[in-house]
Amino acid sequence: MADQRRAAGKFSSVPEAERFWAKVDKRGPDECWPWTGARSHRGYGIFGSNGRNRNAQRTAWELTRGPIPPGEGAHGTCVCHACDNRACCNPSHLFLGSHRDNMLDASRKGRVAKARGTRNGNAKLTPAIVAEMRARANSGVSYAALGRDYGVTRGIARKAVLGLSWGCSAEKGDANRGE
Repeated sequence: MADQRRAAGKFSSVPEAERFWAKVDKRGPDECWPWTGARSHRGYGIFGSNGRNRNAQRTAWELTRGPIPPGEGAHGTCVCHACDNRACCNPSHLFLGSHRDNMLDASRKGRVAKARGTRNGNAKLTPAIVAEMRARANSGVSYAALGRDYGVTRGIARKAVLGLSWGCSAEKGDANRGE
C-alpha cells in the first residue's frame, strides 16, 4: 500500500532524514535543538513519516542511534529528554528509559507537581505577557496568531486570554470571541 502511494506521488521523494533535519534548528552541540515543525498540544514535535505521525524525539533517536528496543508495559520504551525541553531533538539530550524511569526523572526534577503560573519552571508566559495577550485579543488578534507570537499553542493562548489559566494575573479577555 505504501509503495502504491509512493508511486502515485503521495509521499515525498526527499529522503526521510533530510526532511526531518530540515525541521530542526540545530544549534551548538550542548544546546537544545528545537523542532520547528508541527507540535502536539503537549509541546512534543510531530513528524509525518510514511503516512503516519511520529514523535520527533523518537525519530531523532532512530536516525542517529538506530531502532528503539521494545519495552515492557503499555508505554514501551520511552525516549526521554535530559534537558526537559519537549521540542528538543538533540540526540545528546535524549536517553532511553521505561515509563517509570521517565516519571521518576520528572519527579526528581520537580516537573510532576501542578505548579501554576510563573511557579511552573516550564512556563512561557508571565502576568505581563498575559495582560498584553488579552489586550491584543480584545483588539481582534486571533488565538492562533497570539500562540505563534508568544511561542505557545492556540489552546494555551485562548485559555490565558479567557482566564481559564492565568485567571488572577490581569483582566480577562472577551469571552465571546468564539475562536
